[in-house]
Amino acid sequence: MAKYLIFVVTIFHIVVSAVQAQAAQSGCNCAVFPMNSQTPIIEQSLQYNVSCDEEGAEICSQLCVALAQGAKDKAPAMICEKFGVLVSNLTPAVFARSCGSKDEWKFTGLKSPEPICCLDAKETACEDSNTSA
Repeated sequence: MAKYLIFVVTIFHIVVSAVQAQAAQSGCNCAVFPMNSQTPIIEQSLQYNVSCDEEGAEICSQLCVALAQGAKDKAPAMICEKFGVLVSNLTPAVFARSCGSKDEWKFTGLKSPEPICCLDAKETACEDSNTSA
């Protein structure tokens, strides 16, 4: 009887731990913001759950950086299309947010090495690097 009770308690502990671990996971969101702005230009939810801890936040950040690096050739055109107006010397940066945090975007450390300029929703050469959008 004691072995059976230990077995039941062990199974119960495993099931509870698995449910808690599953409940402590949530989605990863990525966004591109202009530096020094609180409004995202582009936002993307990933179909990948991460743990709601520091390790999960780091994984989410790495996923967002990988996504941005994969789209780096298309990013200026996407940004210009999104704005649809004149944009001068915009420096976009990649941010990540995990676990349903409504307002806590974290900078991933990745930003455009060159500013982006747009005219009529199309990428154009930047003429003056002293102004910013």
